[in-house]
Amino acid sequence: MTSVNLKNLRPGMVLAKDIMNSYGRIILRSGVEFTEREIYILKTWGITEAEVEEESCKSIEKPSAPNIAPERLEQVEKEMKRIFSRSNFDHPVMNELFRLCLQRRIKHEAKAENN
Repeated sequence: MTSVNLKNLRPGMVLAKDIMNSYGRIILRSGVEFTEREIYILKTWGITEAEVEEESCKSIEKPSAPNIAPERLEQVEKEMKRIFSRSNFDHPVMNELFRLCLQRRIKHEAKAENN
């Protein structure tokens, strides 16, 4: 199971975990294969990510970190995970916040290494 940001969801990916709204109502059941319609439904509900089966997302590219040594990238990821260690990652807002903070930190590190 892999957590995928909404903008990286593609038709053909398979949902691994039910998606529910804040009232506990199921929006999409696990096992559904995403089409444009299901992706639109998630956008409508304000869902920012979904858990998908590993095999169905092999084509997703990991965000690149240009001009950063792999060791430094690993250190940055560990540091951000430590900072967010008490966060509830079951909540989509926290996942998105973590992703954005990590992305910003990586850009900062890339800029610092180039100077």
